[in-house]
Amino acid sequence: MTPTANQLNYQRFDPAACEFPRPLVPVLPTFRFEFFNLVAARPAEDSDGLTFSRARYALHEAFRLAGLGPGATLLVPSYHCRTMYDGALSFGADIRFYRLNENLSPDLRHIASLLRQSGATQVIIAAHFFGLPQDLGSLARLSRSEGAVLIEDCSHALLTQSGADGASSDVGRSARFGRVGAYAVVSPYKFFPCEDGGVLFSGVTADMPPAMMPRQPSTRDEVRALVNTWQRAWRADTAVLRDIDAQNLRAAEDRPAGDDLSMQSSQPSTQYDAAQAQRASLRSSRWIAAHTDTIALVARRRQRYRQWAEALVAVPGARVWQPVLPEGSTPYMFPLLLDNPAVQFPLLKHLGLPIGRWDEMAETDCPVASAYRLGMIHLPCHQSLSDAQMAWMMDTVTQALRHAEKRHSLAKASQSGSSAA
Repeated sequence: MTPTANQLNYQRFDPAACEFPRPLVPVLPTFRFEFFNLVAARPAEDSDGLTFSRARYALHEAFRLAGLGPGATLLVPSYHCRTMYDGALSFGADIRFYRLNENLSPDLRHIASLLRQSGATQVIIAAHFFGLPQDLGSLARLSRSEGAVLIEDCSHALLTQSGADGASSDVGRSARFGRVGAYAVVSPYKFFPCEDGGVLFSGVTADMPPAMMPRQPSTRDEVRALVNTWQRAWRADTAVLRDIDAQNLRAAEDRPAGDDLSMQSSQPSTQYDAAQAQRASLRSSRWIAAHTDTIALVARRRQRYRQWAEALVAVPGARVWQPVLPEGSTPYMFPLLLDNPAVQFPLLKHLGLPIGRWDEMAETDCPVASAYRLGMIHLPCHQSLSDAQMAWMMDTVTQALRHAEKRHSLAKASQSGSSAA
């Protein structure tokens, strides 16, 4: 594997000593009959695109088509998941990071400055974080004027569209976000109860240019995936949600909190498997996606997002990052910004909450990325959550954050008293 042109410095949260328990609620959707439609409810995801096992491999192909390689430059948002640019690292491209505004929109001035410093082949990747749409029109115009290729990462925005309240049955190519870049990728398994899925589309051009045709998975892979789908649904339905009391909170608080480490690497992340880069998504995954009641899915995700916003809008020690859903957006996760993540995050994880965050990230000079790396947590709002699971999560998060804020206030008062003495 060819190394990238530059070593990247990373900050990585190491949870090894924490021994976090398995989440009591699934992070991603599981199969539920109320969202199943035997008659195909929506177009197949690969009707005008190429399917891959994950969006990271669809990005790999987009980077190849865009001409990335040694001497070429990829501009990446400073707040990111490493899988966004794993494929570019495998090609030996130079990676540079552009700053973001507080609402995660691209800093156009910084991007323009980076483009002037870069080599002949320049590619920009931009993302619609959490399924909340970004207006990338200005970035697209800048890209064209500088001769750069824009790729839209719509992994969080598969069903985000322009219809009022997202309640449109037309979720095909014409309604989809990802139309201003040269290429766009989506990630079906983040929205449907399937085992895998990533799709590469041609954005502003009419047809997909010549591409590497992914190989089809084996029958064994298909059978294993169906078994896994059933097992995940069974675990979700049978998990016992334990009540949270003061004793549970104190016990969780006393558990290890993890370490934040610095590291260097020029290689793709451990989540990137080069052997999977040219495998198509499972036929069973595509079938499940095509037979999902998308209207019901969108409505339920928006409902769960609103429930989170109402429950946490006044909770101490945290801020609801986007209280109001934009029209047409279908959320992937509910983002919450913690005030004291070093204490709050491990407490929440030890209580069995299904939370995630992008805490392994390249070091940049972007203050937003620095604050969001550990502070921004991702809470599930998918359609498979039952009312009982949703109520348990909202209550547990609220209690945990109030407990952490109370302990923080007591510690500050104790320090003030010691200083006065």
